Amino acid sequence: MGAINILMRLSIVGFIALISIPENRVASISPQVSLEEEALDWDSILGTYNAYLNYPSQANALALLASLPRDRPNEIRGNTERAFRIILSGDNDPIIFQEAISGDRTAIEIYFRLLNLADGYYLDIVNITMGFLVRFQPKLFLENLLKYRDTHSIKTHGYPILATGPGYNTHKGAWEYVLGRRIAALEAVNGKKYSTIKAECIELIRKTIVRDHTVSYHD
Repeated sequence: MGAINILMRLSIVGFIALISIPENRVASISPQVSLEEEALDWDSILGTYNAYLNYPSQANALALLASLPRDRPNEIRGNTERAFRIILSGDNDPIIFQEAISGDRTAIEIYFRLLNLADGYYLDIVNITMGFLVRFQPKLFLENLLKYRDTHSIKTHGYPILATGPGYNTHKGAWEYVLGRRIAALEAVNGKKYSTIKAECIELIRKTIVRDHTVSYHD
């Protein structure tokens, strides 16, 4: 877990502006957007989030999950930027990150719900976490991808499988290596229910690597 902790720190300390390659964020699938008739109350969410931070039990994780809308809401009460500044801060995010990367189903699903609420810089951070999950919890990642593939962020931006974070943009060998490890992790997942979506993810990663080689060659 030492190496994971180092990379985790890089994903949350505020260097996302270094990422400039569009393919290094998400793979495009469809421009369609579907918003659910569901309201969001950040004060309520931050209350359950603080309880989780103080004691990240399964009961508190389930309460936090229940407070988050499944999809992007039409109505938002409270300050979204302030909420994400708290949720994804370097003092707070490592707690839920450790549970997710260790294989806690609820913690992973919480990130999928945050994915639908985040934009810009905060979306980049959540996408980087998704990249870790592809490699270290591939089966649970695919399980949630199947569950949430019809929601706002994935329908708008695509499968969150390519973000790597700071450093990789200037070290192409490392970037290709880490994407290769994600392919290997996905290939190791068994189960007929995952076969199609697994193949789609692998194809998107491979196409991104090939496209990068083509761009580099012409440069």
